[in-house]
Amino acid sequence: MADKKRLNILEKQIDEINRCFRCGLCKTVCPSYEELKIESASPRGRIQFAKSVLTAGRPLEGAIQARMLDCLNCMRCAEICPSEVRTDRIVLAARAELARKGKLNIIKKAVFKTVIRQPKLMNLGARIASYGQRWFYKGNEILEALIPRFAGMGDKHFPELSHKQALNKWPEINPPDSGKPVMRVGYFIGCATNLMFTGVADATIRVLTHNNIEVVIPRKQACCGIPVYSSGDYKTAKRLAKMNLEVFSGQNIDCIVTDCASCSAALKHEIKELLGVGPFDVPVYDLNEFLINVIKIDRDLGEVPMKVTYHDPCHLKRGQGIFREPRELLQMIPGVEFIEMKDADRCCGGAGTFSYTHHNLSRKVGSRKADSIRHTDARFVSTPCPSCKMQLDDLIYHEGIEARTIHPVEILDMSYMNKALSGGHKIVDCRSNKYDHSVMGEK
Repeated sequence: MADKKRLNILEKQIDEINRCFRCGLCKTVCPSYEELKIESASPRGRIQFAKSVLTAGRPLEGAIQARMLDCLNCMRCAEICPSEVRTDRIVLAARAELARKGKLNIIKKAVFKTVIRQPKLMNLGARIASYGQRWFYKGNEILEALIPRFAGMGDKHFPELSHKQALNKWPEINPPDSGKPVMRVGYFIGCATNLMFTGVADATIRVLTHNNIEVVIPRKQACCGIPVYSSGDYKTAKRLAKMNLEVFSGQNIDCIVTDCASCSAALKHEIKELLGVGPFDVPVYDLNEFLINVIKIDRDLGEVPMKVTYHDPCHLKRGQGIFREPRELLQMIPGVEFIEMKDADRCCGGAGTFSYTHHNLSRKVGSRKADSIRHTDARFVSTPCPSCKMQLDDLIYHEGIEARTIHPVEILDMSYMNKALSGGHKIVDCRSNKYDHSVMGEK
């Protein structure tokens, strides 16, 4: 029997659970149900499982545990539900109960309780891992084949860690190019941007300072917490949220900006609504939102000849209602041929750590996104979510699609640079899908 006295997190979702009248509309959009084809893997199935735990005392284990863990939390069910039931919140509450009962994945538990709690230790570990990856793993066909399979991830293509993190590449205070700031913003660099996709951080800082923004990058900022509480570890997530609240307070900033869709969702809503921490004492903006809606962006742009499609991250479109802004940003750049893909807001199957813990299901969900990308014939797939980028990179690699992923701000950064350069030298070589980093002058 379930220990009812210790289900208070799930019990808080009882109103959400009771609002479901089992119409089944959610089944038409659920990506995991679409692949698994079993009722219990549908949103209404998960809700009924949660209800049985609370009302019938069924233990939160076995099939119930499995169904709570194979949800991608893409929020498509909540978007379509006529009763506005937040199945994603019910699932997260169930995962929190699982974590409290010691059923958190052992690897996640080790990572969450050690390195993620200590940003310096995480950066050091990532740097050591980057050298190991570069010297021993990358290009070694045997290791590249065996390690993912040994870890239960099939033929997973791992992203490359940077040997120098973004937080160490830039000073803490970055003045605007004009020397006269119109705003002073705190830049929240998410873990993936900091540890892997440092070029996105470079582009973000250059674009903001170009637009007369003073950029403050607090050194002690920590993980936003979304991979932690999405796995059920609310305790560690609360600790991280409090660390970030303290770090960004007293910085004399007008707002916080982040180029990661998941981070902005966490900092805006989740830490308060799920964890009861916060909010921040200044507004939090997604970078696309900030550039299009908050400041008067410099639109004197250079040409960037690119054929681009766009993928909507779940945490950005459904989590924050932001989908027009990145498209407007891409379409305003001269030379960009924008092609809307079919089902651009369909979940790519990444969902943070989901693509590692549920690799096969993640790949099946992602294959539908890969088909949409292929049909656009675009050479670049733009998305402002590092988790989505990792999943799309893996799909593109294994599906043999001739495209590469790119953040919208990277294209804007190229446009500003192309405008400033003389002699018509273009930063983007559309034939090879590569940047000319020497021209970009990356640090």
